Amino acid sequence: MTVMIAATVHGHHSFAAEFDGAKIQTIKGSLVEFQWMNPHAYLIVDVTDGAGKTVRWGVQSRNLSILKRQGLSKQTLKPGDRQRAVGLSASLRAT
Repeated sequence: MTVMIAATVHGHHSFAAEFDGAKIQTIKGSLVEFQWMNPHAYLIVDVTDGAGKTVRWGVQSRNLSILKRQGLSKQTLKPGDRQRAVGLSASLRAT
């Protein structure tokens, strides 16, 4: 399992207009898609909620240059990989 920490970025665009950045969330699920694109990578993850229903989540990650310095690439994550993401709700959202 790969753990990807999502973080807010200040200054280049407003998360507050779209998300609640005051709430930390954790999700665990199966990777559907890993989108390696500028300015941020995105993970699409299917998460099973408490009622047993599958909910699709979008996870906005850090920018690509930071991910590359951490040893990640567009080949790192594959569909079906189990993922755990922890971050501000500014970075995680049900789609």
